[in-house]
Amino acid sequence: MVFVDVILIATTGLLIVPFAVFWMECILALLPRKRRQPTELLAEEVWVVIPAHNEAAVISDTLSHLKRTLNGNTSVLVIADNCDDDTARIALDEGCHVLERSNKVQRGKGFALQFACEYLTKTHSPSVVVILDADCEVGRETITQISSLAFQTNRPVQGLNLSTSPHSTSKLSTLSELGFRFKNLVRPSGLLRIGMPCHLMGTGIAIPWSALANPQTLSDDLAEDMQLGVDLAVAGYPTYFYPDVEVSSQLPQNQSGFMTQRTRWEQGHLQTSLKQIPILIRQSIRQRRIDLLMLALDLTIPPFSLLMISWACVLFLSLLGWIGGASVWPLVIMAVAGGTTALTIFCCWLKFCRDRIPFSSLVFLPFYALRKVPIYLSFLSGRAVRQWVRTER
Repeated sequence: MVFVDVILIATTGLLIVPFAVFWMECILALLPRKRRQPTELLAEEVWVVIPAHNEAAVISDTLSHLKRTLNGNTSVLVIADNCDDDTARIALDEGCHVLERSNKVQRGKGFALQFACEYLTKTHSPSVVVILDADCEVGRETITQISSLAFQTNRPVQGLNLSTSPHSTSKLSTLSELGFRFKNLVRPSGLLRIGMPCHLMGTGIAIPWSALANPQTLSDDLAEDMQLGVDLAVAGYPTYFYPDVEVSSQLPQNQSGFMTQRTRWEQGHLQTSLKQIPILIRQSIRQRRIDLLMLALDLTIPPFSLLMISWACVLFLSLLGWIGGASVWPLVIMAVAGGTTALTIFCCWLKFCRDRIPFSSLVFLPFYALRKVPIYLSFLSGRAVRQWVRTER
């Protein structure tokens, strides 16, 4: 039984780390926050970069809405990346700068952003670069505020990035929206309360040109935003979370699109976490920076469905061990962890989610987690997605 005790206690100890970080971030997010006053220091020259792969169906609406929010110091650059539709023509008709890129081997958002940076290095060297997705909608002050704040602080700035599902939609989309709110609003808000940075979230990002002048090769990382954020943080440019302005997009409304998107995001998250946690810990010690350690701890939190599945497995094994004569403590710790997590989710739902997510949807969280088991099994079996795949809208 001693061997079983050691295994169960070690497994419980490892799993309690992401739970503890999750609780800390959520509890801190519940505390009152003093809103940061909008800066009046405008960046001298801002370029909004929009990577787009076959986005003809949505990019016109995105650009027409975006243009109504821009100042005279802001230009828009659309990277029509490996497109075989009218994306480039539509962007030109909307008055944007357009670059067409064709490379069937190096495909994906990371390569498109790298291409844009190389172009701007040769031609403009702006004050700030803003990264937007081709299917998102920005608030009236979003671009002005995040670009000005990035210029003022010389740090990347991440606006509030939320994906929404229409009302009266499926439980799958509703719970996906709940997950987005916890990952992109609740947890970063908790880090903000104690002055810690957040990870980049894919869109609604403003980066000072001094940080991008010699960019890392973004390559084909599935979670290219997280990878870029880690690279910038290690280089001395940690990301500031600014939730007072918003960028939003619609979740995929079909099962195929949902699974494609979640597979890319969640397997990319796991790949980046496994690679970057040791780097962040090592650099936090070398540079004596607590913010890098906090980013590493934040990365220990896996996708929430995987965290819940792992908890259920360890709880079950701890129960079997206790029945067989092993220590009761792993079972007690896992039971307390489950109860604490449920209470934390409920409290954060009350503050951040109840206007969008009905309470009845929370009952379906276990079923939502189970639907994503194939994503994690393919990752563990070595059949993870290795290249970027476009999500069907």
